[in-house]
Amino acid sequence: MRLIPIATLAAFLVAAAGVAAPSIITVREVELPPNTTAMDVRWASDKSVYVVDFRKGLLETELDDVAKQKTLLAGGRLSPALAGTTTSLFLPEFLGVSRDYVVVGAPLRQIAWREREASTFSQEVFADAFDVDVWKDRAVVYGVRGDAYGKWGSVGATLWLVSLSPGRLYFNGITASPALAVHRCAFPGIGVVRFFPDGRFIYVPGVEPGMQLFDSAGRLIRTWSTEPLGVDDHCRITEAQAEAFGESSDLRAQWMNQRQIVQEVVPLPEGPLVIVRRVVNGATTWQGTLLAFDSKPVRVSIPITSPSPNAHLHADIKGDRIVFLISDLPTQKPVTVPARLVVARFVR
Repeated sequence: MRLIPIATLAAFLVAAAGVAAPSIITVREVELPPNTTAMDVRWASDKSVYVVDFRKGLLETELDDVAKQKTLLAGGRLSPALAGTTTSLFLPEFLGVSRDYVVVGAPLRQIAWREREASTFSQEVFADAFDVDVWKDRAVVYGVRGDAYGKWGSVGATLWLVSLSPGRLYFNGITASPALAVHRCAFPGIGVVRFFPDGRFIYVPGVEPGMQLFDSAGRLIRTWSTEPLGVDDHCRITEAQAEAFGESSDLRAQWMNQRQIVQEVVPLPEGPLVIVRRVVNGATTWQGTLLAFDSKPVRVSIPITSPSPNAHLHADIKGDRIVFLISDLPTQKPVTVPARLVVARFVR
């Protein structure tokens, strides 16, 4: 595993003298129902969250009683469908929620969306998507779009700014990470896009070094190096390895567990809270770094661990309340650690 030298990390994480570092304080923790394969989370209201379940679909879950789940978009369809309305999505994995829209993505060629208060989802074929987020009536998608026949990589860009309407998506390619690196190394769990409250968004490809900040129109305005975070975001696997990883979730998990990766970005008004995942002695831990826009980076402890080497973390913030989702990625082995939600406060 590639680790950052202690001296370099210490220099990077020094906060301004006399300024207290922010902290995350756990308020409550709830275990999700058995057989939950939760993949992403967003606040739905003060008392409920949206949870994307790999098999069950998009659910609204009450925090006071997680057994109360309302299915908004079912999982389970066996093949991608043509564009149009839909009531289900095959293996949904990530979502974005704004005041106006809900967008759900599946790695296997589908994106579904609807207006927040509508009852029907529309969908569009998309060759491979790895993450999505939404701000007002605009989405940002990290992924590779196909042509009208779904041919992989035929359109070029890997980062898209998307205008939403009730029945159609309008794509504008923003930039491109190396297509070969995306093809080989952009597995589920690698790569993040998130909007900030003012419409700026961050792009963490995970398959090449660096993080990029764009304004709401998709213009690049800032970059950060990922090297001081100690992450391994160089794609060095062969085509044969990529094919093997694509066929075996266990091999893919083993490869991911040998490196530190950016798992999530929490979009704080003062800057991105970048959360790095690491597996040590078979257990999973996370560490946060606040990359403040107007001051030095600050280390922020993430008070969450998992005894499972396959655990992944996703999060969303509402005011000063953060909800964390901790769950195991599906592999060929049975999941033994229940998925759970941790509600916490971000204290400045």
